[in-house]
Amino acid sequence: MRLIKKIIRPLYKFVSFKKSYVLDFESFKSSETNKNGLVFEIYKKESFSNLNLKNIQYSPYEVELSKQWFHEGKSLIIGTINGSDVIHCWVSQTEFDMGLNEFAKLPDKCIYVYKVFIDKDHRGLGLLKRLYEFIQSQYREDTKKCYIWIANKNIASIKAHLRVGFKSNKTIIALRIKSIKLSFFTDFSGSA
Repeated sequence: MRLIKKIIRPLYKFVSFKKSYVLDFESFKSSETNKNGLVFEIYKKESFSNLNLKNIQYSPYEVELSKQWFHEGKSLIIGTINGSDVIHCWVSQTEFDMGLNEFAKLPDKCIYVYKVFIDKDHRGLGLLKRLYEFIQSQYREDTKKCYIWIANKNIASIKAHLRVGFKSNKTIIALRIKSIKLSFFTDFSGSA
Protein backbone atom coordinates (compact mmCIF):
# COMPACT_ATOMS: atom_id res chain seq x y z
CA MET A 1 0.00 0.00 0.00
CA ARG A 2 2.84 2.42 0.81
CA LEU A 3 4.39 1.76 -2.58
CA ILE A 4 1.11 2.60 -4.31
CA LYS A 5 0.81 5.87 -2.33
CA LYS A 6 4.41 6.77 -3.24
CA ILE A 7 3.63 6.26 -6.92
CA ILE A 8 0.26 8.06 -6.88
CA ARG A 9 1.15 11.11 -4.71
CA PRO A 10 3.35 12.84 -7.37
CA LEU A 11 0.49 12.46 -9.86
CA TYR A 12 -1.90 14.68 -7.85
CA LYS A 13 -0.85 17.76 -9.80
CA PHE A 14 -1.96 15.97 -12.98
CA VAL A 15 -5.10 14.30 -11.62
CA SER A 16 -8.32 15.95 -10.45
CA PHE A 17 -10.81 13.96 -8.37
CA LYS A 18 -14.27 15.52 -8.08
CA LYS A 19 -17.68 14.24 -7.15
CA SER A 20 -20.90 15.62 -8.53
CA TYR A 21 -23.86 16.48 -6.35
CA VAL A 22 -27.40 17.12 -7.51
CA LEU A 23 -30.21 19.18 -5.97
CA ASP A 24 -33.71 18.26 -7.12
CA PHE A 25 -35.57 21.59 -7.36
CA GLU A 26 -38.94 19.81 -7.44
CA SER A 27 -38.48 18.61 -3.84
CA PHE A 28 -36.32 21.50 -2.53
CA LYS A 29 -38.08 23.48 0.21
CA SER A 30 -37.54 27.22 0.44
CA SER A 31 -37.47 28.92 3.84
CA GLU A 32 -38.49 32.35 2.48
CA THR A 33 -36.80 34.23 5.33
CA ASN A 34 -34.46 37.19 4.98
CA LYS A 35 -33.25 37.92 8.49
CA ASN A 36 -29.79 39.21 7.56
CA GLY A 37 -30.62 41.66 4.75
CA LEU A 38 -29.13 39.52 1.97
CA VAL A 39 -29.88 40.84 -1.53
CA PHE A 40 -29.08 38.92 -4.72
CA GLU A 41 -28.48 40.19 -8.22
CA ILE A 42 -27.82 38.34 -11.49
CA TYR A 43 -25.26 39.70 -13.93
CA LYS A 44 -25.34 38.54 -17.54
CA LYS A 45 -23.36 39.46 -20.62
CA GLU A 46 -25.49 42.61 -21.10
CA SER A 47 -24.76 43.95 -17.58
CA PHE A 48 -21.08 42.99 -17.50
CA SER A 49 -19.84 46.55 -18.03
CA ASN A 50 -21.58 47.66 -14.77
CA LEU A 51 -19.67 45.16 -12.66
CA ASN A 52 -16.37 45.53 -10.85
CA LEU A 53 -15.08 41.96 -10.53
CA LYS A 54 -12.25 43.06 -8.26
CA ASN A 55 -14.85 43.62 -5.51
CA ILE A 56 -15.51 39.87 -5.33
CA GLN A 57 -11.95 38.90 -4.42
CA TYR A 58 -10.86 37.57 -7.81
CA SER A 59 -7.28 37.31 -8.93
CA PRO A 60 -6.36 38.97 -12.25
CA TYR A 61 -6.53 35.53 -13.92
CA GLU A 62 -10.05 34.93 -12.56
CA VAL A 63 -11.16 38.39 -13.77
CA GLU A 64 -10.06 37.47 -17.31
CA LEU A 65 -11.72 34.06 -17.03
CA SER A 66 -14.91 35.76 -15.85
CA LYS A 67 -14.96 37.97 -18.94
CA GLN A 68 -14.74 34.82 -21.05
CA TRP A 69 -17.62 33.20 -19.11
CA PHE A 70 -19.83 36.27 -19.65
CA HIS A 71 -19.18 36.10 -23.39
CA GLU A 72 -20.11 32.39 -23.34
CA GLY A 73 -23.53 33.30 -21.92
CA LYS A 74 -22.97 32.24 -18.32
CA SER A 75 -24.39 34.28 -15.43
CA LEU A 76 -22.82 35.58 -12.22
CA ILE A 77 -24.96 35.78 -9.09
CA ILE A 78 -23.78 38.06 -6.30
CA GLY A 79 -25.31 38.32 -2.84
CA THR A 80 -24.67 41.43 -0.77
CA ILE A 81 -25.34 42.49 2.81
CA ASN A 82 -25.23 46.24 3.44
CA GLY A 83 -23.54 46.75 0.07
CA SER A 84 -20.70 44.25 0.70
CA ASP A 85 -20.32 41.21 -1.54
CA VAL A 86 -20.62 38.17 0.75
CA ILE A 87 -21.50 35.29 -1.60
CA HIS A 88 -21.28 34.65 -5.32
CA CYS A 89 -21.36 31.88 -7.89
CA TRP A 90 -21.52 31.25 -11.62
CA VAL A 91 -24.40 29.48 -13.40
CA SER A 92 -24.32 27.69 -16.75
CA GLN A 93 -27.37 26.37 -18.54
CA THR A 94 -25.41 24.69 -21.34
CA GLU A 95 -22.30 22.86 -20.11
CA PHE A 96 -20.40 21.67 -17.06
CA ASP A 97 -16.68 21.62 -16.27
CA MET A 98 -15.30 18.07 -16.17
CA GLY A 99 -11.94 19.27 -14.83
CA LEU A 100 -8.69 20.33 -16.46
CA ASN A 101 -10.58 22.74 -18.72
CA GLU A 102 -12.72 20.01 -20.35
CA PHE A 103 -16.46 20.68 -20.78
CA ALA A 104 -19.51 18.55 -21.59
CA LYS A 105 -23.13 19.37 -22.46
CA LEU A 106 -25.64 19.46 -19.61
CA PRO A 107 -28.77 17.31 -19.70
CA ASP A 108 -32.01 19.15 -20.56
CA LYS A 109 -33.69 21.15 -17.78
CA CYS A 110 -30.51 21.24 -15.68
CA ILE A 111 -28.11 23.93 -14.58
CA TYR A 112 -24.51 23.75 -13.40
CA VAL A 113 -23.41 26.00 -10.52
CA TYR A 114 -19.70 26.57 -10.01
CA LYS A 115 -17.13 28.81 -8.33
CA VAL A 116 -19.33 29.21 -5.25
CA PHE A 117 -17.68 31.56 -2.77
CA ILE A 118 -18.82 32.71 0.67
CA ASP A 119 -16.86 35.40 2.50
CA LYS A 120 -15.12 33.81 5.50
CA ASP A 121 -16.74 36.28 7.93
CA HIS A 122 -20.22 35.26 6.72
CA ARG A 123 -19.94 31.47 6.75
CA GLY A 124 -22.32 29.47 8.92
CA LEU A 125 -25.17 32.00 8.52
CA GLY A 126 -27.29 29.98 6.09
CA LEU A 127 -26.21 31.99 3.03
CA LEU A 128 -25.59 28.89 0.90
CA LYS A 129 -29.18 27.71 1.28
CA ARG A 130 -30.39 31.25 0.52
CA LEU A 131 -28.24 31.24 -2.63
CA TYR A 132 -29.87 28.04 -3.91
CA GLU A 133 -33.33 29.34 -2.98
CA PHE A 134 -32.60 32.40 -5.12
CA ILE A 135 -31.29 30.25 -7.97
CA GLN A 136 -34.41 28.08 -7.79
CA SER A 137 -36.65 31.16 -7.94
CA GLN A 138 -34.80 32.53 -10.98
CA TYR A 139 -34.56 29.28 -12.97
CA ARG A 140 -37.81 27.62 -11.80
CA GLU A 141 -39.58 27.65 -15.18
CA ASP A 142 -37.04 25.63 -17.15
CA THR A 143 -34.92 23.80 -14.57
CA LYS A 144 -35.53 20.62 -12.58
CA LYS A 145 -32.04 19.86 -11.27
CA CYS A 146 -28.95 21.75 -10.21
CA TYR A 147 -25.53 20.09 -10.50
CA ILE A 148 -22.27 21.01 -8.81
CA TRP A 149 -18.82 19.38 -8.78
CA ILE A 150 -16.78 19.53 -5.59
CA ALA A 151 -13.18 18.39 -5.22
CA ASN A 152 -13.02 15.41 -2.88
CA LYS A 153 -10.60 17.26 -0.57
CA ASN A 154 -13.03 20.17 -0.02
CA ILE A 155 -14.82 18.56 2.95
CA ALA A 156 -16.34 21.81 4.27
CA SER A 157 -18.06 22.53 0.95
CA ILE A 158 -19.29 18.94 0.64
CA LYS A 159 -20.83 19.07 4.13
CA ALA A 160 -22.42 22.48 3.51
CA HIS A 161 -23.99 21.36 0.21
CA LEU A 162 -25.28 18.12 1.75
CA ARG A 163 -26.96 20.20 4.52
CA VAL A 164 -28.67 22.30 1.84
CA GLY A 165 -30.15 19.15 0.29
CA PHE A 166 -27.72 18.06 -2.41
CA LYS A 167 -27.29 14.32 -2.95
CA SER A 168 -24.10 12.57 -4.05
CA ASN A 169 -24.26 11.67 -7.73
CA LYS A 170 -21.18 10.68 -9.78
CA THR A 171 -17.41 10.82 -9.49
CA ILE A 172 -15.15 12.28 -12.15
CA ILE A 173 -11.44 11.68 -12.53
CA ALA A 174 -9.65 14.09 -14.84
CA LEU A 175 -6.11 13.16 -15.83
CA ARG A 176 -3.53 15.24 -17.72
CA ILE A 177 -0.28 13.74 -19.00
CA LYS A 178 1.77 16.35 -20.86
CA SER A 179 -0.68 17.69 -23.49
CA ILE A 180 -3.11 14.75 -23.32
CA LYS A 181 -6.23 15.28 -21.19
CA LEU A 182 -8.59 12.46 -20.28
CA SER A 183 -11.73 12.68 -18.17
CA PHE A 184 -13.55 9.64 -16.85
CA PHE A 185 -17.03 9.74 -15.37
CA THR A 186 -20.34 7.97 -15.57
CA ASP A 187 -22.73 9.65 -17.99
CA PHE A 188 -25.52 11.22 -15.91
CA SER A 189 -27.78 12.32 -18.77
CA GLY A 190 -30.38 9.75 -17.79
CA SER A 191 -30.79 11.17 -14.28
CA ALA A 192 -32.49 14.44 -15.25
